[in-house]
Amino acid sequence: MITLLSGIFLMVIQVMAKKQKDFLFDLKEGKSISVDLSTKQDKDYFILYVRPQDDDKNNDLGEIQLKSVDDTHKIVGFYENAIFNSKTNEINLKCITSPCKGRITLVNSDVIQLSTQLQELSLTLKQPALIVQMDLPSQYDRLVGEFKLLDDESDKIKIEVFDDRAKLYGDEVQLLVALSSKDCEKCKVLVVLSGDLNLKQETIISSQLYLYRDIQDIEINQEIQDYLFERNQNQYRIKLPSSYNIIQIGILGDLLPLIRVTNNQDIEIFNSQEPIQIQQKGQTYHIHLRKTEINNNNELIIQLNKGGPLKYLLVVKILDEPILYNNQLFLQPFQKKDPIFIHLKQVIMIKKLVFHQHEQNPSVYVTPECASKDQQGFCRFQIQIINEIKNTYILSTASEINHNIIKSDIPYSNYLDKQQQENLIVKYQHQIEDVELIFTVNTHNIVYMISKDSSCYPVRQECAKYIGGSDHLVILRGDQLKHTQFYVTLTARETTFYQFQIKVQKQSDIDLKIIKEDETYRGVLSFINGQQKIHYFRIIISKQLDQNIEVIQDQDTSPTIEFAIHSSRMQVALVLSKGNQLPSLEQYDLITQNNYLSITPQDEYYINQGNYTIGILNFYDIATDKEIMYTLTYSTSRTVKTLHVGQQFVDMAYGRKSKYYSFYYSKNTSSFYISLQGKDAQNLILKVTNEISLNSQGPIYYKKEHSSTLLLEQLQLNKLCLNGLGDELKEEEEEEDQNAILFCQSYVIIENKGQENILYQLNIWNPESRIEMKDGQQYQFNLEYLSKQTFLYYKIISNDTDVQLNINSHYGYTRYQIEIIDTQNQQAISLYAKEEYKTQHSKSIYKSAFEFCKKNCLLKISLEAQQQEYNITQIGRSLDFDDLVYVTVTQEFMDIQTGIPIQIQVNQDSPRKFIYSQINEISTESKMKLILHEIYGKGTICLSFNDENNQNLEMCEFQILGNVLELTQQQIQQKLNEFKLNQNPYIIIKVFSLVNTSKFQLQLEIFNDKNNHKLVLGIPTRIKMNIQEEYFYQYFNIQSNDDLYFKFIKMQGQTYIEVSRCLDDTKIACEQEIIINEQLLAGQSYSQHIIHKQDTKRYCELCTYIIKIKTTDISLDLILVITSQLNFVQLPQNIAFTDFLDGPDDYNIYHYSYDTDHQIEIQINQYNGDTQMWIGYHADLNSSNYFYGPYNTIKQMKLMNITEQISYYQAIIPPRQHLEENDKDYKITQQINGNQTLLGHYNDDDIYIIVKNNQQRQTNYSIIVTQSTTGNGQLLQDGIITQAYLSKLTPSITFYHQQKNQSQQLQLFVKVNPYGNINNLSYENYFKIEVSNDTQTNNFTIIHAFSIRNNQLTYILPVLEGMLTIKIHSLLEIATNEFNHVEYSFNPRGDIIPIPKQPQFRLYYFSNNYLNRIDLQISIVGQDVFMINQNSNQIDMIVDQRPKYYESYIQGDGKLAIQVYNCLGDLNVSITQDYDQFLKNSYNGTKNTMEGQLTDILLTVKPGPIYYQFQSNKSVYKFTTKLYNQFDKIPYGQLILGGDGQINYLFGTNDPDIISIKFKPIKCAGCDMQQEHNSIIKYYVNWGSSVEYSHIIGLCQYHQYNNMNKLQVEHFDQKDVGNYYLNQTEEIIVNITVDKQSLHNQLYISVRASILQFNNIPISDYELYYHIAEVGLPKNAFYMYKHRFYEFLIALFILVVFTFSMLCCLCSFYRKARKLKQENLNMQLEQRMKNAKEKEKVQIEVQMGYDQFQDENNEQSNQ
Repeated sequence: MITLLSGIFLMVIQVMAKKQKDFLFDLKEGKSISVDLSTKQDKDYFILYVRPQDDDKNNDLGEIQLKSVDDTHKIVGFYENAIFNSKTNEINLKCITSPCKGRITLVNSDVIQLSTQLQELSLTLKQPALIVQMDLPSQYDRLVGEFKLLDDESDKIKIEVFDDRAKLYGDEVQLLVALSSKDCEKCKVLVVLSGDLNLKQETIISSQLYLYRDIQDIEINQEIQDYLFERNQNQYRIKLPSSYNIIQIGILGDLLPLIRVTNNQDIEIFNSQEPIQIQQKGQTYHIHLRKTEINNNNELIIQLNKGGPLKYLLVVKILDEPILYNNQLFLQPFQKKDPIFIHLKQVIMIKKLVFHQHEQNPSVYVTPECASKDQQGFCRFQIQIINEIKNTYILSTASEINHNIIKSDIPYSNYLDKQQQENLIVKYQHQIEDVELIFTVNTHNIVYMISKDSSCYPVRQECAKYIGGSDHLVILRGDQLKHTQFYVTLTARETTFYQFQIKVQKQSDIDLKIIKEDETYRGVLSFINGQQKIHYFRIIISKQLDQNIEVIQDQDTSPTIEFAIHSSRMQVALVLSKGNQLPSLEQYDLITQNNYLSITPQDEYYINQGNYTIGILNFYDIATDKEIMYTLTYSTSRTVKTLHVGQQFVDMAYGRKSKYYSFYYSKNTSSFYISLQGKDAQNLILKVTNEISLNSQGPIYYKKEHSSTLLLEQLQLNKLCLNGLGDELKEEEEEEDQNAILFCQSYVIIENKGQENILYQLNIWNPESRIEMKDGQQYQFNLEYLSKQTFLYYKIISNDTDVQLNINSHYGYTRYQIEIIDTQNQQAISLYAKEEYKTQHSKSIYKSAFEFCKKNCLLKISLEAQQQEYNITQIGRSLDFDDLVYVTVTQEFMDIQTGIPIQIQVNQDSPRKFIYSQINEISTESKMKLILHEIYGKGTICLSFNDENNQNLEMCEFQILGNVLELTQQQIQQKLNEFKLNQNPYIIIKVFSLVNTSKFQLQLEIFNDKNNHKLVLGIPTRIKMNIQEEYFYQYFNIQSNDDLYFKFIKMQGQTYIEVSRCLDDTKIACEQEIIINEQLLAGQSYSQHIIHKQDTKRYCELCTYIIKIKTTDISLDLILVITSQLNFVQLPQNIAFTDFLDGPDDYNIYHYSYDTDHQIEIQINQYNGDTQMWIGYHADLNSSNYFYGPYNTIKQMKLMNITEQISYYQAIIPPRQHLEENDKDYKITQQINGNQTLLGHYNDDDIYIIVKNNQQRQTNYSIIVTQSTTGNGQLLQDGIITQAYLSKLTPSITFYHQQKNQSQQLQLFVKVNPYGNINNLSYENYFKIEVSNDTQTNNFTIIHAFSIRNNQLTYILPVLEGMLTIKIHSLLEIATNEFNHVEYSFNPRGDIIPIPKQPQFRLYYFSNNYLNRIDLQISIVGQDVFMINQNSNQIDMIVDQRPKYYESYIQGDGKLAIQVYNCLGDLNVSITQDYDQFLKNSYNGTKNTMEGQLTDILLTVKPGPIYYQFQSNKSVYKFTTKLYNQFDKIPYGQLILGGDGQINYLFGTNDPDIISIKFKPIKCAGCDMQQEHNSIIKYYVNWGSSVEYSHIIGLCQYHQYNNMNKLQVEHFDQKDVGNYYLNQTEEIIVNITVDKQSLHNQLYISVRASILQFNNIPISDYELYYHIAEVGLPKNAFYMYKHRFYEFLIALFILVVFTFSMLCCLCSFYRKARKLKQENLNMQLEQRMKNAKEKEKVQIEVQMGYDQFQDENNEQSNQ
């Protein structure tokens, strides 16, 4: 028998091993086999991981050898690895030393490169080993790889190093691999990281690579994990701050190596002389160096040697004073007779002081007692040390560990350094009433291990029984409390103070309630100051039932035990333990978070007799001070369950089975509603009867298949009641008083017609009752059953959080009203808010609204639907459509469903959280898309994946900063597999606000599901698509008497749009009929289609419109909205919403949600026609009831104090606070809130806008709403002109741009149109522009204009990744628009004028009115374009063969008339409306014109940009553009030049300077006499001496041509002939006087005709040109020289004056020459006379000398 069992056991192991793909071996010594490599994959390496077969850690492997062709590995123990290259095809396993029995797991792995950044590596049961590579670059001295086990519940990790040169150090929790460059150069080390995963499915290892140089630069407080090799020296260089007292060098290691500290000149400051052995684990060495000892050096060199091999942690810190904690070693160099003071901090008295000496002990003085305590409760002692000689001493302290009983009311506190440990013994005396023993610690920096065995003390990881911390407390219950002594070791993850405490929970402290079968308990969970009290219940399982319980199952059959809990979504958990043991989140048998738990007879924890203990607790305890209401019901499948009116009941219908319920009501009840909702609820049948027998003869009422609600009216209820009574009771009832109340009982039966189990919610209510709503739970109602007011109530769970109300319907209109009630004082009622009929309601109630009622606040919500009647008979189809209304109130979590947009308000400090639980229903071809449409503000989305067994709400797996997050089913499944989520997985969606307050529309869509995307009337849907995609959207039309408007507003890209209609019929399949088919080009920004109710081919009631949107090779960003004239359209934020008005009585209505703390600005850009606008606070179609208005361009011009025509007007709505402060004067709050609203608690509100047509013909415009301080702006689209402005109230504007091509550098064009006086400033001084992207949101770059042309500035945008943010700041005046800096004076009719409280110096004078501003036209284009208006007149020239580009924006459909006159040279003109073609220089139409040629071009255009290219070698040209309505009569093609455009002339008979010009006037082809008289032409005659000038200046009127080309100015003249009607005369004669004809070599005459009016239509900038006539001037001498007589006289006079002047000059020169000559002769004569005198004097002197010499000579001779 034993042999048989052993064989079966071995077979089971082999089957399990085969399933896990493990290779089992059992060899005798000397034998060998081949290893199975069938599971090898194409990875870098594969690992053979050796483990025991039965996971017994005490088994002995012996020794085995694994050998391939290239490698050989010997393994002598389990949990070791052998690594082989993936190219290895055969491995031989040989037994060297028996027993050689175990299993080998083949692990395929690519090499993971360890980096210097922190990495998290994951070991799982499927991947128990990883290969990690560490590289040592040549410029580094050594590397250290650190691997640290983060999970305290895993056994151990292990590293095998496949390189003998590398060093391995550590234990089973933290490992270090180190390698020195002295052992190799450019080393690569491969290690295998493996784990023993017996306790968990997965463990996480933190890893990091440290690289160190020969001298490593470090910083203060930087932690250095390093390794000291034997005979090596590690050096660190640190720069010191200028101010400090003490430098502390801390080293945590097994010993202190020889440490030497020098300055940067190698002058020694400290030397420890020799390594010091550690005394106990966890001790830290501290070296204190004072500033005087460092000698004010600003740099230290720290050298470590003679201690290796050693792993250590080095930290350098700055201290104000030396402080010594328990179990620390302190090294200090003491100067001779220099006392030093040390402060000692300990919990208890000092046990001993130990001094380690080298030569002589110092003198020590210690304060006798604890003088004071610090904030952590530590005593403070002072130690004075004096020595006689200079030396270094080690000082250490030790304290007695508290081994006494740790009482629950006395916490234990201490201090530990990083990785330091403390050991405690807890002695516990168990008492009968003890329920729990709780080990708590107040900081996450402390981890504790508990053991029951003294041999495991100090407690080690491998023998610890329990491991805990602040986030996972150890709680002992039941049999675990029998032990009387526990051993605890605490380890510090970081240096910290801590408090450790043991709490004993007594039975008397726990309120245990007993619940019987079919009994319901209502309770409130309180969570105060971070603490909660678990509610415990005892469930008694017995076959004995209360006699009042109806049994529907055979008593011999074991029933299913069921628990239903109705409470807040994702807030409450139910934990269950079999028996009397109290359950918790840490210890339980079963748990549920989805409000339902069942135990079937086949389950492990099922019992027939006995007890269950249930705990109800707050599941996510992150909020503070909240109260959660719940309802708990215990029942079984054998009984009929009782339904309570107004209470939701959660239950599960098992496949092919039924559930039974009963409810009671009084005879005079008017009606009852029974609602059934839940996933797959369409497979459930709901019926009501008065008996539950199979042969029931009574009435049965069924819920409709496609409805969620069954209505039982009074007649039906009476039938159920009377038929349920016996004959005797009927007779008795007849005899009773008619006023007596008779209670009736009926039964609700839920049948599951499918095979799958279905979880559902059941609600029952009547109009007199209220439905209790739980936080985050979604409630469904059918529109048809909300004809009367339905009341709901919601108990506030927290006063610290706003409340969000959402009411959504695809097609129906609802209205609501909210009252806030104090449950303790029923008289304290406040009407918070109410809204009229809309498809969507979203209201955020600020938490301050609950201050008056505190914790007793109750929301009472009344809900009513607008009923619509349809003539189904006339429609002639069988219909059944979804008319559900979804209502949710939440302060925490709420469910989100596909295809239903939800509007939410989010504060910056509290994100909104949603749950999507239908992950498993996403097909493999589908993808999930989350769209966050910003109503105002700016936000981001974050996703985390969870299931019932694994929750991590703080995790963020996917996050975006933008509008769309898209995930494929494969990406979702990858995350589910990664986190092992298979127990009802779900996604938590968090929506954050990046500014103070934001409002969003969140929509979740599953694409590739054509039935998924349903549009809501009047609600814009934001669509973002990639290239080559196709999406379908549906709209079910419930409008019965109103036109439909399909509006498409495109931000980016191009698309094909196809709209078809489908006549729904449940009996036959739908045949789609295409009714709209169009293409939105890249430059076309909007399109609108109206389906009139009279159009029977396109309009239908109760039918589905299907919108197909398809992209090609460009991504798309589009807003789609379907609306009617009676429906308010929700306006998006900062997006120009383009719209149309057809006739004089046409109007459009809008609403906008805004933050009431800030002002809003509403602007109408009038493209053509004329409109007026009104603004109010209620949905009303009567503009006279609106608070502000009317606004129009005339009022705008008056406010701006200007007379020139403008194309916009604006309204500014002040902040709510200003309105409330001025309530006494204008009663504004009453106007807004209906006299009853609770003031001061508005987060957001709605305004309503009416725009009416103010003329007889069609008009189109765009409306844009902006809000101050929301941090958002408009989206700039490529090639589309955007209107903006800077003003006193708006000194800064923000734009965003998504660049399609990252390699293309775009240009930003800003055209300026200022109002007011600018003091002659350059346009560059008006504003500055900054640019950043979403990866560096705070790093803005200022860009400068590189060219200025007229009033247009051109900028080059930097090439940045992601979304560009472009900010334009006014430099003329920076003034805030916040209400606390602005005072408002306003008139209720709309004249709102803010006035600054403190006037500022202004460069920009606003002409005494605040609305004056600088208008900007902004465009981003890939070409150098010049922005022009839709109707424009341009004169330009080309001189360098570079084409000229122009861009304008067409505001509506029509005919664009373009007239081009080529003044000089040949010219090529190209035009397109396709932006992509424009960038590729590919145009739809091109015209070539010759010099002097006038070209008329007439194009049919759509709304959007249009681009022009003018190309020539050299040319001067003039062109005009004007947009006409499709039905306007325009002069193009009808007006022709009279006389074929020839000009005749005749010289005057009396005066030859007078020339008579004759030409035929312009004719009209096809015009009658009335049309001719209603047309006015103005003629001009020009003449000059150059044909070039006749073209350029005469006809083109380009007078700057002379200056720009620096040509000689020749005489040119012009004469205004006057205005003429068409065909007013046969010939026009005009005389011109040509002065100075002699200056003209030739004379050229031109005639220009300007059409001022055609057929009573004002025309501007349309001209016709006659052929230029060359005039032959007379040749007779008199005529030639007639005009030169005065010229001759002037020339003769000049000649005479010149001659006389020259003669005078010659005479003067002659006289001066003679005088100079005479003076020269006199000077020569005087010189000669002087020389003669000097010569005579010399001769006399010589003669006298000679005579004297003769006399002397004679005297000597005589002697």
